[in-house]
Formats: sequence, structure tokens, C-alpha cells
Amino acid sequence: MTEERLEAKKERLVDRYFDAPDLEALLHERLFAGLGYSKNDAPMSDLARRTPLALCRRLARRADGDVRDLEALLLGSAGLLPDPEDLLDADRATADYATDLAERFEQLERAFDLPAPMESERWQFFRLRPANFPPLRIAQAVALVAPGGLLHRDPLGRLLDAVRSEHPARNLRALLEANVPSDFWKTHFHLEKATTERDPSVGRRRIDTLITNAVAPVLLLHAEQHDDGALQTAVRDLLHALPVGSDRVTRRFRDLGTRPQDAFEAQGLHQLYRTRCEEGRCLDCAVGQHLLSPR
Repeated sequence: MTEERLEAKKERLVDRYFDAPDLEALLHERLFAGLGYSKNDAPMSDLARRTPLALCRRLARRADGDVRDLEALLLGSAGLLPDPEDLLDADRATADYATDLAERFEQLERAFDLPAPMESERWQFFRLRPANFPPLRIAQAVALVAPGGLLHRDPLGRLLDAVRSEHPARNLRALLEANVPSDFWKTHFHLEKATTERDPSVGRRRIDTLITNAVAPVLLLHAEQHDDGALQTAVRDLLHALPVGSDRVTRRFRDLGTRPQDAFEAQGLHQLYRTRCEEGRCLDCAVGQHLLSPR
């Protein structure tokens, strides 16, 4: 089942690749989508397409360590910069920061003829923990394209070096953890209110999920394009080295007594659930056939 899921993920990437044959852009889109979780993966994918890497890198090069132009580009394009009336109850530092981003975005719109911002209603906040609010997730995406971030320079080459190294999981995590959001996000989940200080970085579990759902499929597509069997094996070995994530699907199977040993096995359970259980295809499934067979 895992091989079936990996193939399905790769085929979805192939469809996107034919639309725009650029593996870096595809990686950009999949990493952004992964930061959005299931509720905001579609708008995060759209945001990546609206903010191409070439533009992000151009802004990053001229920023000299200041990521506010990048934050303005992504948050403004997402339609998530607050209106002045939304800042009436904000503290002065928060209001000043949000206003500065809005002014920067107006300048960027004029300079680069940006498309109209996304509708803010596309973003889901309901029943999300504050740590998963879209503005913070977008700030984490900014860290990926800012200087020091994976997407800023030769991401595919660095990923290939990491997955072929002696410690691929450790080195891939290091690439994704190399940069963090700006200090503003230590005390903010969005642009309207400050909160107590905490680490705004992407957590280890989400990093592993990004490797599984974004990095691995892109590397498998690269391996297929270059007929690189060794790379295909390295990616599969990587998934065996990553721990099982805790999500709705793995918890359901755990409650039934099935405990995957690693991310590779967990991917198989996801495929089983998505393509058999959810679709009621019990008779097409060996497990379902066993459960339904006369005793």
C-alpha cells in the first residue's frame, strides 16, 4: 500500500510538473501546502504560485537581513494584512508592525504588478490551535525563502546531498530548521494582538511531515526523471528512518491494534484508509475480505 501511495503522490506532482516544468517551484508549492495542514493546504499552494521563488529571492537579496518585504509580499498576497480599523485595540508595537507591512505591500504591488490579493475568507481559522493560524504559518514560509532558508538557494541540490548522506533524516531536518521566523512572531500568532513569548519555529513533527509529504515525493519524481534507482532506494530508506506521526488515520488504526513502525508503514495505512475504508471498498481490500468472510 505504501508503494501505491508514493506512486499516487508522484503522479499528482507529474500533473503539476507538466503545467510548469520546474522542480524547485514544485517543491516551493508542496512545502507551503505542508505548512498549511489539511485545512489550509489549498490556499497555501495558491500563495506559493502567486509568489514565485524568483521574486522572493530578489526581495531577500535586497533586504540585508530584514524580512519585512518578504512578509509583506506573502501576507499581503494572502489577503491577511489587517485593515486599520482592525488595529484599534492592538498595542502600539503590533499596530506599527502591521501598518509597516501594509505600506510595504502597497509599494510591492506597484513595483511588481502583483495579482490581486487572495480573499481572506479562503483561510480557515476555525478550530485551529493558535500555533496553526495562517499568519504564523506564512511567517514560517517566509523563513524558508529568506536568506538561510532551504528555498533561498539551490534547494534541490542540498536535498539530494542530504538524502544521500550518512544521516539523511538528521540532515534533512537541519535544512528545514535552518531558519526561523522574525522576532515579531515570538509574541504573535497573527497581526492584530500580541501574546506571551514562545518559539515560533516549525515543530519537529511538522518537519518530519514536510519531509514525508513534500520532500520525498519531489525527490522520487527527480529520481524517475533521471532513472536514478539509488535515489529511489535512499528515499524509501529515509521514510523507514522517520518516526510515525500521530494523526487521525494512524490513531484510528492504533485503536484497532495496528501500530506502524515508521513513516513508510504509516503511508501505507493512509493509502488503505483513503482508497478503501473511506470509499467503502471493503471487498477490494484483503483486510475487509478477512473481516467479512464467514467464520
